[in-house]
Amino acid sequence: MLNTHLKTLNERTHWAIDYVVNKKGLSNKKLSILLYFNKNTINSYRRMATAPSVDFVVRFCKEFKFNAHWFLFGAGEPFPGAREEVPQICGPVDNATLIGNRITRRREALGISQTELMQRMGVTLDMLRTWESGILPAGILLRQLAGALKCTEEWIRDGEGNLQSPAPSPKVPEEPLPQRCPPGIDPFAQAVSQLKAIYDSRLPLYIQAIETSLQSLDHAVRQARESRRLQEKLDLIGKAASKLKVDSLIKKT
Repeated sequence: MLNTHLKTLNERTHWAIDYVVNKKGLSNKKLSILLYFNKNTINSYRRMATAPSVDFVVRFCKEFKFNAHWFLFGAGEPFPGAREEVPQICGPVDNATLIGNRITRRREALGISQTELMQRMGVTLDMLRTWESGILPAGILLRQLAGALKCTEEWIRDGEGNLQSPAPSPKVPEEPLPQRCPPGIDPFAQAVSQLKAIYDSRLPLYIQAIETSLQSLDHAVRQARESRRLQEKLDLIGKAASKLKVDSLIKKT
């Protein structure tokens, strides 16, 4: 059962930061250094004064091995083994969590790392992590994912269908390959398809995550505009100062 005190993204962020800080003996300053994030911003998230940015959630989950699906939507475990350690914090095991777990377990059963699977499919690591959080790709990408995992699309979606016996995975070059979309895939259409799948789910938690992302984007755009205005003002001041200096030199001569 989902903890009634952790229904919002802000509350889960507050709990996650407190948990990590207390568990690892970190201060807000040390945490900010680890995440390359402003200390005051982290303190604001910890006090639940503002909603966390998507960038913060991604960095936090990557650094401390947290489940992004729990972080954003409140479903599943915040981290492996949390049901035994902090069961009251865990959310229900929804279908998206089951899908993500199937993809992750199958990949690991085949002895394939996230980087290897990413390189085989020609997708980004963020896309792969999105799939392993339970948000499925559509069309040709789902077929390619099923092929790479030696299973059927039905098994990925609902756990039914056939699984082939795991085969040894081929060696992947040490040097990372360029991240690209598979031939014939329009990256923009692919992104729109992913967003449509999230929107069509109509889950309130998904909508909340989208709203948070849009708010962060709006804030970033406003900051960028303000920075441009400030730079323009500084340029004007610089030009005026240069002109005054030139005029002063002319008068002296």
